[in-house]
Amino acid sequence: MKILFTKVALLFVLVTFTGCNFIDENFKDGPDLANLTGVLSVQEANDEYPGTHLLTDSSDELFPLRSTLINLGAAQYLGNKVELSGVLSSDDNVFNVTGVQVLEILSDVKVTLGKLSEYKNTDLGFEISYYDDWEVRVEKETVSFSSLEEDDSNVSLIVSQHPFKYEPVIDDEGNSDTPLEAYFASEGWLDNPAIAVSQHQLGIDKLPAWEIQSSSKLSDYVDHRYFLYRDTLIYEISFNSNDDLEDLFAQMLSGFRFIGFSMTEDVDVLDSTNTQDLPDIDLELTTFESLPYLFRGQYPSSWYYAGSAGSDNGVLRHYGFGDKPLDEGNEILSLDVISTDIPGSATSTIAGRDYVEIFSASGSYTVYSSIGNHNFRLSGPSEYQDLLIKMAASIYPLEEE
Repeated sequence: MKILFTKVALLFVLVTFTGCNFIDENFKDGPDLANLTGVLSVQEANDEYPGTHLLTDSSDELFPLRSTLINLGAAQYLGNKVELSGVLSSDDNVFNVTGVQVLEILSDVKVTLGKLSEYKNTDLGFEISYYDDWEVRVEKETVSFSSLEEDDSNVSLIVSQHPFKYEPVIDDEGNSDTPLEAYFASEGWLDNPAIAVSQHQLGIDKLPAWEIQSSSKLSDYVDHRYFLYRDTLIYEISFNSNDDLEDLFAQMLSGFRFIGFSMTEDVDVLDSTNTQDLPDIDLELTTFESLPYLFRGQYPSSWYYAGSAGSDNGVLRHYGFGDKPLDEGNEILSLDVISTDIPGSATSTIAGRDYVEIFSASGSYTVYSSIGNHNFRLSGPSEYQDLLIKMAASIYPLEEE
């Protein structure tokens, strides 16, 4: 199968410049809105195509897809024959889906899927996509996600973590092994001809991952085990799957990434007994208001600030501050309204308000606070610690005025 980047682009050009003289059956709505018909699937964990999903037409040709309006990973769409409406992006030749119609049910997956949601664990340092009607069980070094089916067809995905001390081995030519290579060698898997090892790029950040699979002649299910390395830690993601469940698990893996820990060796969270007064700063502050989230705060009166929409990493609203116009990329400090929990449990009490302050080894400083109905995160270089505390202390809900 092949990607029809050039074919899709050519079809749009022909429709645009020849009017009604040429309309392909896949693109029958004119230059602004087009239709595609085929079987919908999610991209595999190691796919490098643009977009998030793929459509396979009757000629086994692939069309990369994405959508900001529709959950293409919904159970009623994946694996079935659908008709998609949308437009082709001129930037990366990805078809942007604005509508879906199911034409034929092809998938016999029995697992009931809820809404795809984001799960974060700052103790183990990862996030992943999961279905919100699945059971999540958290243990010390393991998190399992399991479907709850009445017919005992439950399936599950397990993320586990354990320490691994990596010491590079240099060969005679000066080449070093990799952490995953060293780990697989330590387990005896590299020299075992019965174990097939494959390499992938997994998750949002295309993390390097090694996979081993095993299967039984008595079953069409295959055991998948993915391994990733991060700073003295091995992560294993395992699940048991057949062809009908591949898209389901691929959708979950597509949301995997490493995130910050609630506490690590290079992070210092202030002790909960630390009570302080607000610091004195030389800068004059002025007030701004957030109408979308109904709070007010302060920032240096000689600086610039700008607000923008949130992102997919738990940020509801972002505000940037700098001593030069921000449209030139001169943001120094940031204030985010976040939908996630505040990390850690140790707090520092400053002028009667509780905060979580985090200093990283890279020289950045972050302060979290919960005010009114929202959680806030302010961050920037550690040299601006006093200013960030003053800005955090200036935040108040507008309803209280």
